[in-house]
Amino acid sequence: MKKILFTFIVLFGIEYSFAAGLATTDCNYINDFVGGRATGMAGAYTAMADDPAGSYYNPAGLVFALDNQISLSVNSYKEKHLIFEKAVSNHDYKQRISSFYPSFFGVIQTLGPFKAAFSIININNEILDQDELFSGIYALDDSGVAFPSSFSINFNITDNTLLACLSLASFVTDDFTVGLTLYGLRRRSELIMNQMIIYDKGQVDNTPYEIINLYQTDNYLGLLGRLGLQYMPINLLSFGLSFGLGNIFSHKRESQYFYKSESSGNDFTELNSNGTSKIINQKNNISYSDDKIPYNLRAGVALFVNEDFIVSFDCIVDLGDQYYQNKVNDTINFALGFEYYFLKTLPVRLGFFTNLANTPEIDKNKTNQDLHVDLYGLSLSFSWETKNSAISLSGFFQKGEGEAQIQGGNVQDTNIWMYSASLTGSAKY
Repeated sequence: MKKILFTFIVLFGIEYSFAAGLATTDCNYINDFVGGRATGMAGAYTAMADDPAGSYYNPAGLVFALDNQISLSVNSYKEKHLIFEKAVSNHDYKQRISSFYPSFFGVIQTLGPFKAAFSIININNEILDQDELFSGIYALDDSGVAFPSSFSINFNITDNTLLACLSLASFVTDDFTVGLTLYGLRRRSELIMNQMIIYDKGQVDNTPYEIINLYQTDNYLGLLGRLGLQYMPINLLSFGLSFGLGNIFSHKRESQYFYKSESSGNDFTELNSNGTSKIINQKNNISYSDDKIPYNLRAGVALFVNEDFIVSFDCIVDLGDQYYQNKVNDTINFALGFEYYFLKTLPVRLGFFTNLANTPEIDKNKTNQDLHVDLYGLSLSFSWETKNSAISLSGFFQKGEGEAQIQGGNVQDTNIWMYSASLTGSAKY
């Protein structure tokens, strides 16, 4: 009997890199914005940063908050769609990732000549729960004969990063401020994967199959810092600069892997040498010490055209060749934001931004590469503000086209689009 090549088991492999590629949080840096006002301005906030979210963008801007403030509730819904064209035979493989989560809590308090802030930030939150069955597809034996088969794959992937932040800022001169934020980082990702391929009983004897089950969790702990500077030479113009760096000091992975192949008398590549069924059941605990986070530099300028209209621009640079365990390239992104008060109580904010892939471009002569998709987006927010409180509805949309390689040697054209909506309540005291 001719040897059947189990191309789909290779295609969807058991490597964690595939799961991370599907979640995409590691392939582009701008997966979320922090704070309702900053979200509406597409994150072009480094030269402003005068509310609790400023601790994330530029802590030096906290000094310009006129009152003590608290963001009472920020709840966000995010949805992401990925299409890998002709990834399984001639079938497109589609993913829908969604999550609803509390994304931000923050408070600013005056302490003598200082402004202090505390915030909790939930970013890169994604949940994938999907079952797929592909039937009427074909795999090839070693002579090139196509055998009809069915292939099922089930994924449950969760991934989120939690930041707990303390910030302190002060005036150095009347027009120059400095601020510092220290973050504690906790990231957790969990992968549950089941996949099975069954060959048509009418084509090969006794219906051979292969099964793979994988359960894997990754837990990270780290410390990050951000130093911020802000300069406002005149009332109409502000410049901001902030620099962030960090270190992951703990990364522990627990995994359990089960594999079974049933030959029914046929000669398969994954069988034992005597032609019998093969079963693998492994459990591993691994600690890593080589996780890294790129340096992040934000530079911004804000023009206060009049008391009702602001234009802000940011340049965001990430420098480093590794992001957690992934190989990455340097990126330069841009954000442009506008704020206009139609009424004293009704500001509207609009923004445009880039979110370029940090992964290397796909090389068709290589295998096992992460997806590479450049994203471009816009943001919008509406707020109702009174003297002591505000409520905002904000969100963003981004979309892009690129390439991926979820199949060993083939390259798939890939489309991604996503949106997020957040409701924010805040108060001054």
